[in-house]
Amino acid sequence: MSFSSKKYASKIIDGKKIATQIQAEIKYDIQRWLARGNRGPHLSVLLVGDNPASAVYVSNKLKAAKQTGEYNQWLASQIASIGTK
Repeated sequence: MSFSSKKYASKIIDGKKIATQIQAEIKYDIQRWLARGNRGPHLSVLLVGDNPASAVYVSNKLKAAKQTGEYNQWLASQIASIGTK
């Protein structure tokens, strides 16, 4: 078996530009959906614990949802560890 070495063309993409385009499409679809009398999409997040990375992740998801016109809410919760003695 022989493998030939092929050169593949690479292409640099603009991730932020693509994300903005996708968000615009989602926003348009949501506006059309609402115009037909439907309920809007809803994103609720329950964050358990105090992991800062999780908080940033959730914050970014809620920000993206807000930009597309989705209603969202963040429910933060601290759940204490219950151990047996």
